[in-house]
Amino acid sequence: MLSIPGRYEINKEFSIKTFLTSDLKSREKKRFRENVLEIKLLYQIAGEDIPSLINDEYDSQVILFLNVRLNELKNSNFVGNIMQELIKPLCVIRFHDHTNQEVYCFSQKRLNLQDRTQIIVENMVYSSPISTEFRDEKNVLIEKNVTFDRIQNRGNKGLLFRNDDKNLYHIQHFLMVGDKDIAFLKGMVQ
Repeated sequence: MLSIPGRYEINKEFSIKTFLTSDLKSREKKRFRENVLEIKLLYQIAGEDIPSLINDEYDSQVILFLNVRLNELKNSNFVGNIMQELIKPLCVIRFHDHTNQEVYCFSQKRLNLQDRTQIIVENMVYSSPISTEFRDEKNVLIEKNVTFDRIQNRGNKGLLFRNDDKNLYHIQHFLMVGDKDIAFLKGMVQ
């Protein structure tokens, strides 16, 4: 997943019930339960190899990388919105299903200024479905701009993550507009 170094590997499975909070309506809980088959924390960037960002707006001490197996990939937005709202640290979620496709979800989060124990999701970005079997321009663009080794902005965890989010935003536009704008958008993320 995005070539995260092995030293950050956790590989811990979570119960789906962990994400079924009282904030969800009963039909949302049912839909979540029906669509999510497995949730794993694959990696956790913690410690000060990459410094934390702690100030009045942000508390970025950890970045989580989750792997979520779904019944159908079309439900990634529904599940991702719930998970990103519940998970306080910065988080990258990889969704996949039986179709050999994957979708990535990134979000920027900040502290709630009235209640610093709560977070506010500022931006959320989903990639279009990407093949896990065939190497095409979508895979190359993700690999070139969002994999761990390619990220240059490592001043702190907040900057590292914003770099990912910015690149994925441009990649998402590439994935959505199609081949005719590839040259223009490739220039934006280089």
